[in-house]
Amino acid sequence: MSDISLTEEEVLGLLKTTDPSKATGYDSISPRMLKEAAIAIAPSLTRLFNLSLRKCEVPNIWKMANITPVHKKDCRSTLNNYRPISILSAVGKMMEKAVFKHLFNHLRDNNLLSRFQSGFIPGDGTVNQLIHLYHVMCQALDQKKKVRIVFCDISKAFDRVWHEGLLFKLKNMGIRGPLLGWFTNYLHMRKQRVVIQGSESEWGHIQAGVPQGSVLGPLLFLIYINDISSVVHSKISLFADDTCLHISSPDVNINSESLNQDLEAMDRWAKQWLVNFSPEKTKTMSLSLQNTGPPTNTPLMMNGAPLQETKTHKHLGININYNLKWNEHILEVIKKAGKKLDILTGLKYKLDRSTLERLYVAFIRPVLEYGDVLFDNCTEECSNMLESIQKRAGRVITGAIRGTSSVVLYNELGWESLKHRRENNKLVFFSKVVHRNAPQYLIEHIPQTVQDNTRYNLRNNNDLIPYRCRTETFKSSFFPSMTSTWNTLDPHLKSITSAQALRAALQNNIGKNKYYLLGERNINIIMARFRMHCSDLKAHLFDMNIIDAEDCACGVREDLQHFFFDCPLYRVPRNTVIHKFNLLGIECNLQSILNGTNSDTDVNISDTITEYLIESHRFPQLN
Repeated sequence: MSDISLTEEEVLGLLKTTDPSKATGYDSISPRMLKEAAIAIAPSLTRLFNLSLRKCEVPNIWKMANITPVHKKDCRSTLNNYRPISILSAVGKMMEKAVFKHLFNHLRDNNLLSRFQSGFIPGDGTVNQLIHLYHVMCQALDQKKKVRIVFCDISKAFDRVWHEGLLFKLKNMGIRGPLLGWFTNYLHMRKQRVVIQGSESEWGHIQAGVPQGSVLGPLLFLIYINDISSVVHSKISLFADDTCLHISSPDVNINSESLNQDLEAMDRWAKQWLVNFSPEKTKTMSLSLQNTGPPTNTPLMMNGAPLQETKTHKHLGININYNLKWNEHILEVIKKAGKKLDILTGLKYKLDRSTLERLYVAFIRPVLEYGDVLFDNCTEECSNMLESIQKRAGRVITGAIRGTSSVVLYNELGWESLKHRRENNKLVFFSKVVHRNAPQYLIEHIPQTVQDNTRYNLRNNNDLIPYRCRTETFKSSFFPSMTSTWNTLDPHLKSITSAQALRAALQNNIGKNKYYLLGERNINIIMARFRMHCSDLKAHLFDMNIIDAEDCACGVREDLQHFFFDCPLYRVPRNTVIHKFNLLGIECNLQSILNGTNSDTDVNISDTITEYLIESHRFPQLN
């Protein structure tokens, strides 16, 4: 591929899909302006982009980056504890998107990218690689093999890319002529400066590395590191700069010898391409299902230094333990989600119910569910610990008190349990693999069907052949367990090829009642507690074993019927409620009071009940 010619339709499509919320670069041209003026500027930008490609020149202003340092963790006075966020020209990134599409299509159509690379590949991701890695490890242990892994760490991988080496590799992948010249100019003479609270540093020249914050940068890095898989004989899994070597055989010595040879080969590759592996941060792990712990192995060496042996390691956001159990990972997830939930709890009476729920769904539930298709085979205790976080969040959002039934709480919220969500997520994920909407390395784990292994027309011809499992760990892992589940699934669900359509078909369709969101926060909590039978009414507290007596001040059991319709203490405000309901043409009963009517009158109902609760003086928090 020696040149690219962009069309006006391509550029217009990119302009229309621009995210207007993105930051503005050094040239002060905002993404919002590009999107708003898309039709008017598309012809001019198309000519500009094509001129840049023909002349092999990238405007200097597109190579200038404003750097915003964002604190990651630990001491704020240590530079290494900050993540640099690079903000480039929105127009320049628009052109990069156009070039990216043509370059990636060239690499994909010619099978030039390593099949072991999952990073920045459309349709691939961290969970895909983790499921593959976990399956391979479980299967090897199930076959009584010894398994050893090396998690490699590349120091400042994206910042250390040697430009001349990258251009050499681009040329080897078929990038020639003006297009190679354009990439040469794209990489050279780039500048950056730090911007903090309106103050700027001097401009600094970038001598190496792929452009941070760019569209092309990640793909160029994949090209640079692509051939590392060809220098090792062990199995390798790549996710951008996260490199994992793993090997299995009946002999631990063979594993160690082979890995040491591969580490030497990687060290030679690193020196040739000016890549720096860090022996201090590179870890090795030996797997075992025995309670006695991991086996003792020959030390592994990298660049003359011994690698640290570990029993657990975080890889792509998931803690992998030597015994392939999830206890340590779940405990870390609980701790991380718990800290976020503490913040949400502090906002319990400051934000409305709708906002609190959005915060939970956006910031806390993803922590609980990242990689959930992988760790669904965790112990029941771990599963209950995860569920306890969601139930605690549900109590914060609704105002429910401790001891409220989980079923009642989830019905109030219109939520499914995390366990049920994990089961649905696994089915959707497995369906994608079965229907070949997943990377090839995952498709290869799907067993053959019965009809592939018999000449006879059997009733279960379309069933997948179950895995043969010796250990419970392998049996409960993703592919073996989901193969059995898939064979029992309704044929209609099996036939759905769209992941979105399958997810919709699997949902319980628990409705969300907009009436539940009405009213001031204190009122909203009281009404939710009414529906969940955990309010301050004495019958509710008595049924939850919180108090010993259930009678109202008037001497009768104080339940919802009594409070709203029978108690003589609230006769005057009750008459007002009934009168207003009559004016609205609505029957005044517990159903309409607690759940509304799903109509425009719900606001009036909420206001009427609010007035009744205040005038009854039954709830001190409203006085």
